[in-house]
Amino acid sequence: MKLRKIFAGVVAAALATTMTATAFAANGDRLEPAQATLGFADGQWLFSQWGGSETPATTLEALEDVTITGNGEYKVAIDFSKGINAWDTALEDVLLDEETGEPVLYTSVQGVTCMAVMVNFASDDEANNNLIIDITSIKFDGVEAMLDGVTSYTNAEDGIYRSTICNPYIGSIPTDARSTDLSTASATLTEFADTWSRCEVTFTISGYPEAASEPETPETDAPATDAPATDAPATDEKPNTNTGAEGIALVAGIAVIATGAVVVSKKRK
Repeated sequence: MKLRKIFAGVVAAALATTMTATAFAANGDRLEPAQATLGFADGQWLFSQWGGSETPATTLEALEDVTITGNGEYKVAIDFSKGINAWDTALEDVLLDEETGEPVLYTSVQGVTCMAVMVNFASDDEANNNLIIDITSIKFDGVEAMLDGVTSYTNAEDGIYRSTICNPYIGSIPTDARSTDLSTASATLTEFADTWSRCEVTFTISGYPEAASEPETPETDAPATDAPATDAPATDEKPNTNTGAEGIALVAGIAVIATGAVVVSKKRK
């Protein structure tokens, strides 16, 4: 077991010496859009996770991620008290106890090497140009470990946004960094627990790209008008249903009378 720890320490040291400003690669390939996580590496480099799909299952179970739904306050955490298997870098497998052959469960870790709040917002989306992730609280086992008079800054790393809590490999603040107060922005945690089981970080989101509201469509309904009356006025006359027979008889009667008058006139002459 001691040999494994020594070897793990040697590997960690070798990794540390080659780290650059982009020490913790975070491509967000396991995170849903707008999902936030706590990226970290403990002081011995036994544990680390930066949002990638290679994160061991037990580490994923210990993470408390959150989905960003708008501007406001959120919290992410990792809880080692649940028991987490360390990853053996040399063997690319879970670290096993040399005596029992069983996976080694850690319920606490020592120190912090790197830590950041990472949110899977696409950094190439112009709608995110004003996004700020502001760290407001850092607690180890319930004890506050905030920076005294120092603010966090937000910048894009590997296509997503992060707010760095600490990273000793960063030489200077990135040119794309933005903060509520850049004059006090830093990426160095000055106080943290030597041995800890749970770390929770509270942060606020501002500048969130709100969904554009659709303009209201003016009403186009025509105003109501009284339709002109089309019913014929009521009368007492009955409808004319004459078939023409009476008219023919009348004409015939007049003709007969006229013929009789002509005959009488001739006799008088």
